[in-house]
Amino acid sequence: MNPPQSLRERIEADLAPVKPLPPAWKQALLALPWLLLCLLFCLFAFELRHDSETLGLGLTWGLSALAIAFAFFLFALAGREGLPARGLLPRNAALLALLACGLHTFMAWLTYRTSPVFVSDAETFSAALACFGIVSAIGAPLTLMLVLSAARGVCLRPWTAGLLAGLGGALAADAIWRIVCPFTAFEHVLLGHSSGLCFLALLGMSFSLALARCRRTG
Repeated sequence: MNPPQSLRERIEADLAPVKPLPPAWKQALLALPWLLLCLLFCLFAFELRHDSETLGLGLTWGLSALAIAFAFFLFALAGREGLPARGLLPRNAALLALLACGLHTFMAWLTYRTSPVFVSDAETFSAALACFGIVSAIGAPLTLMLVLSAARGVCLRPWTAGLLAGLGGALAADAIWRIVCPFTAFEHVLLGHSSGLCFLALLGMSFSLALARCRRTG
């Protein structure tokens, strides 16, 4: 059955050239300039962590490079969520979330085991709040930018794109800030750094779901 003429006219009027999405790896590279800018700012505005000699290059820069590499992997997967039939299954997204949290925890444990540095009781809350704020400030623009990039496509599971973008942004932000943050005590990492990871994951999912809802209703 042929559609009514009025419907055909509406469809033809709505047709317009669509710019294809860039490959997922190119979407991931959008994060590179911001990360380099934040790294340079942290190095010039703050001192390199005082135990960098104790940790050595491997546990100072090496672990951060590993976290950033994994973050870019998550960024690329977030970009793929905008391509129909290219997104992850929910169980695979959950597995990657566990791997991201596991990597974050492993880095914190290895750093603490090599160089335990505690926060005084008087500074526990203020130090954690400062680290949470800086990790969030570095990671939030990355998260929002990558969610917007993926949303240009067709996200069948927008929460997955947001989760991957948020976790990637958190890992990259923490990887940069740990070069400067002098504290390694687990309670500090949990309050100041891990809370930033949770916040950015929730931010990414919420923003991605909100965009998808606006697209459906708009």
